[in-house]
Amino acid sequence: MALHPVQADSTTRTRRQWKEPIRLDQGATGTCVAHCFGHRRAGNPVGVEGIDEDWCRKFYLAASARYWGTPDTSLQMGTSALSACEELLARKAIDRFEWIANWNAGPEQLRYALLELGTLCVGSDWYPSMDSPKIVDGVACMRVDYSQPSRGGHEWLLVTIDLDPDDWPWPYVDMLNSWGPGWGVNGKARFTLEQIDELIFGGWGDAVLIHELPRAA
Repeated sequence: MALHPVQADSTTRTRRQWKEPIRLDQGATGTCVAHCFGHRRAGNPVGVEGIDEDWCRKFYLAASARYWGTPDTSLQMGTSALSACEELLARKAIDRFEWIANWNAGPEQLRYALLELGTLCVGSDWYPSMDSPKIVDGVACMRVDYSQPSRGGHEWLLVTIDLDPDDWPWPYVDMLNSWGPGWGVNGKARFTLEQIDELIFGGWGDAVLIHELPRAA
């Protein structure tokens, strides 16, 4: 169940913009997984109240305890999306979760999930060029330079997909980061589909879809 892939069905949608009502900021901590899941819980498709920085810190401690065997009170060691999903299952906040990665799914499943099912928590390598997106016509555009070594893994949320944009040259997805509203444009930045496919399916990235139970924190 933990690594069961999303099953793609047919859809006539070509775009979806999910609601993301809050902007969280992990600061100088390693709590990106908790902050990403906090963004997901606060936004669509369910929208849970009470998600804030305090919730993220407490959730990180619980998820890190599952990963390391003891809570990471330094807030620096990080945790896994799998541990976060297991913690949400234990809280009865979700009833299941599904995985999209290069060993069990592909771009079709990624597109379908984002178009029809909800926002996706993505874990990927993070390169120095990704720290500062280039602002073009009011849009923060991600730059992925693989010539520089990865700085490690980072967790972030996919919130928008447009396969046939009217106002952009290429199909794209928008991501919501956990570095506050001052990063990118209001905390968000844009990948082309080609970029996102390479990060997830060309490397060791993954995307997680959680299925919430109504209003559970």
